[in-house]
Amino acid sequence: MSRTRVVIVGAMGTLVVSGCGGGEPDQGLLVPVVAAAPADGCAHGTALNVLLSGTGVTYDFEPAASPRDLARASEAVLRGRLTGRVLPVRGDGDVYVDLEVDLTEVVLGEALQGAPELTRLRVVVAPQRLPDVAQTVPALDGAEVVAFVGLRDDVGGRDGGQTPAPVGVPLPVEGLMTGCGDRLAGWVGTGDGWALGSLDEVVVAALDRVP
Repeated sequence: MSRTRVVIVGAMGTLVVSGCGGGEPDQGLLVPVVAAAPADGCAHGTALNVLLSGTGVTYDFEPAASPRDLARASEAVLRGRLTGRVLPVRGDGDVYVDLEVDLTEVVLGEALQGAPELTRLRVVVAPQRLPDVAQTVPALDGAEVVAFVGLRDDVGGRDGGQTPAPVGVPLPVEGLMTGCGDRLAGWVGTGDGWALGSLDEVVVAALDRVP
């Protein structure tokens, strides 16, 4: 899947869609739009927003209209708790942070059934933003999240393979969110289909992708 990325130095707050040229954007995936500032006292939601809005990277995807649509465009939906541990990674011309998550449920995705409890979620980061992003991650220790993820082509998924991801293989994030009172924080859509108040509602909506 082709993804066109634009590095925006110093971009904070809400990430916006950026038309980058070079072909048609992918359809149905979630544009990483960071939710509006959560209510006071929601430390995990605030920390997740700070991390995701500070990557300095934006995408030219069309946004998914709902968790159902995003689940259809993703290859797995996971639920778990972030551990607050981060592994910066440089390679393939990109820079990433891998967020460690203590997996509690594979909501969707047969290839990840039986995946290790400690799994890594991969987020692309602009090189100059890496130190700031890495410093934010410890504040997410214990945050419950739902992640919509892809699978690396060499472990199944888009290449048609059936091999489950082995231990330690990071999963590219298509959407990542946590609950914050009666709203969501993180990479969530802005349409009516995302007007949900809890991670439980996100999971129910994601499961609705199944015929």
